[in-house]
Amino acid sequence: MGKSGCAMFLLLSECNLPMADLPEIVKNLYISFILLGIIYVIGTIFYHNMEGWSFLDSIYFITITVTTVGYGDITPTTELGKIFTIFLVLMGVSIALSLIYSIAAYREKTFDQQVLNRLSILRNLASLRGGGAHDDKKKPPRFLQSLGTKIGEV
Repeated sequence: MGKSGCAMFLLLSECNLPMADLPEIVKNLYISFILLGIIYVIGTIFYHNMEGWSFLDSIYFITITVTTVGYGDITPTTELGKIFTIFLVLMGVSIALSLIYSIAAYREKTFDQQVLNRLSILRNLASLRGGGAHDDKKKPPRFLQSLGTKIGEV
């Protein structure tokens, strides 16, 4: 399978990229998705039963709360609903941030590595275009020179 399969969680073992930490990152992704799903299910049921909101209003409220948008058009009116919302905010925002971090780490280990590999090919092509000699008249373009130093760091 080609490197395009690296984008799929289930095919990570078939990637030819150096990804020592990838199983841990994927595990964190799964855990974050599952915990966020649990928060949605429990929150939706709670707000539907305790506040009398529709399922759509409950999901809407959880989404705007966890993403910290907080329009204020729907607010809990019962004391128990307000207490539950405090815990929902603390847990939901933390889990959402963890999910965003895990997605960024996954992207860094997979997609960014693929881009760096392709840039390395471009750097090699640019040096071939110059005939292999690095005199002042045939230097690779400036943007390829700066990418070359980044690629060398990887």
